[in-house]
Amino acid sequence: MKTRLGVLRLLWHVILGVGVPMMFSITVPRLAASPFYELTIIAEDGSLAPSGGVLSGIEPNVSVNERGEVAFIGKVPTGVPAQPMEQLLVGFNALAPENISLSPGARNFDFPQINNQGRVVTRELAGGYSVVRVWDAGNPGAFNLIQSSTANSVFSQVTLPALGDTTRPADRPLVPFLGRVADLDFALYANDTLSFNQQDTVSPLTGTALTSFRAAAAGPYRLIVGQFTGDHSSPQAAVRRIAAWQDHALDGLWTGTPIASTGSGERWTELGTAPGVSASGQTVVFAGDHAEMGRGIFLASSSDSNHPSIRARLPMTTPRVKCPTRRVRTSAASR
Repeated sequence: MKTRLGVLRLLWHVILGVGVPMMFSITVPRLAASPFYELTIIAEDGSLAPSGGVLSGIEPNVSVNERGEVAFIGKVPTGVPAQPMEQLLVGFNALAPENISLSPGARNFDFPQINNQGRVVTRELAGGYSVVRVWDAGNPGAFNLIQSSTANSVFSQVTLPALGDTTRPADRPLVPFLGRVADLDFALYANDTLSFNQQDTVSPLTGTALTSFRAAAAGPYRLIVGQFTGDHSSPQAAVRRIAAWQDHALDGLWTGTPIASTGSGERWTELGTAPGVSASGQTVVFAGDHAEMGRGIFLASSSDSNHPSIRARLPMTTPRVKCPTRRVRTSAASR
């Protein structure tokens, strides 16, 4: 079966009182019509690639912004003779996706995130090096190099970037990423200059299982939220935690605030791996299982982004409100 990349839009007042587009990769036939959802196919294997030839190898790790622009990775015929190579693409509605990386050689793209200003961050692997770049969907081929593991960098590995929104399109977004110096443990860093090697150290992540770490950013408020897990060498080390870090004084000194933990004495038995944060930086959303509140989607909120507290729960099995039957374009996105 063909792999299709689509966006489901619905009017469902959850989390922040706005509709939330949902994105996914499917390997099933085209879905039947629904009175609650509008399905738009963004791209599919076998369709025409931006540079001609056939698009293939669409990866399930995708991102969508409030305008409905979808960043994803697929293979596009590249070079002479043309060979299918990974490229970073952006699609909108039923328009043909655009290749914004225009990469001339073989490389591996991962972890795309697109913000509301049309910038896209990715981690790339090429020639034994790892690279974090921010691309401009409005200017294909243009990018800002944030960090790399090449010879002119202190990092031996960089990975798992995130991307915040900005107040104005010309502003520089906040780019958190994980980096490793030599054979030391990974640490969380943040760059808000769009310039190479200009990052703050946010937090060490000693003993963290790299595969479990995920972060999201509220750019204008210099706030990062992340979930991380111990190295699984023992039950005690495998504690999952969700925390927020913020640079309150805009001086490069980041303060961490714990939000939830499965550690000893805590009431959480499970925490999801991909927390989110609102554009205001005041609401954190995550999946979890709590001894008293049960399994669900939880909100931690604060009027000033300090010391968030759990204030609400959306059960995973029952919607909070009934979805209306009319189809709409939504105004907020899940990335």
